[in-house]
Formats: sequence, C-alpha cells, structure tokens
Amino acid sequence: RRSPGLPLRSTILGRLHISKGLDQDGVKYLELGIAQGADPGGSRIPNALADVAARAGRFSEAADHMVGTLPQQALDVGGEAAVRLVYAALGDPSLRQSAITALQTLVDRLAPASWGVKVWSMSWFTQLGALDNAYKAGEQLQVQLATQPPPGQFSWLWTPEMRVFRRDPR
Repeated sequence: RRSPGLPLRSTILGRLHISKGLDQDGVKYLELGIAQGADPGGSRIPNALADVAARAGRFSEAADHMVGTLPQQALDVGGEAAVRLVYAALGDPSLRQSAITALQTLVDRLAPASWGVKVWSMSWFTQLGALDNAYKAGEQLQVQLATQPPPGQFSWLWTPEMRVFRRDPR
C-alpha cells in the first residue's frame, strides 16, 4: 500500500535481467513482482517467460506463453498456428522454412492495432535466420508507428537473440 509502483519495478527488473540473458535472476524478480501484486496476465510477463522457456529448450511452453498474449485479431488470422510453428522450428530446423512462411503470412494479415505481434515477429524472424523478413517487419513498423508511437519500450531489441539483427549493417 505504501509503494504501489513496487510490483511494476520488480517486473521491470525481471524483464531487464531476462533481456540480458540472466534468466534465473529475471524469473526471481518476475515472481517477486507477481507476489507483490503484479498482474501475471497481459503480455510483458508471459513474453519474458517465453524467452526463458525457449532458451531452455522448452519450446511448447514458450509457445503457450506467447499464444496467450496474442490479440484476438491475430488469432483470427492464424496467429496461434504460426506462433506454435515458430517455436517448434526453433527446436527442429527442418521446420524453419515453413515457420518463416507462416509467420510472414501472419504479419501480412495483421491489422495496425496488432502492431505488438509485428514487433515480436522481428525477433522470431531473426531467430529463424530470416533477417530480410525481420527488417521488412521493422520497416513496416517504422511507417505504421511514425504518427502513433508505441506505448511500450523496445528493450527486446537488446536480447541475446537479437544480436545478429543488431550487427547487421541495416
């Protein structure tokens, strides 16, 4: 009651640690934030937990976390199947081309209000080795968000998974 912002601060610390690849510490902060009253729903905590699960090779769990954050519009245009295929492909390289195709189809069908999924697609494309697709999604976001800045931060750009993207001269 004396510090209503404390749960938010704890979860931000958790997400920052996870963004740096310090998953164990990050999960502790997320759990602390939830214990302090942070909402475990929404997207920020599940997105961070999806990163932790994927890094540990728990791709089905990672997909479950992400699917739970998809807006209805993304679900309506095949978002669940595409996201599940992306995470399956991270564990099975033989599925990568199918996942890239499904993800691009999803991105092409997203409404402007589902811009958050497009943000995550940049990370997924990068992890799948499809940098051209990641940059295409980023360029679409630049245009789309030029007049309406996103309400959140883009700390995910600094995750270990995005290193290849950051090093690309584009």
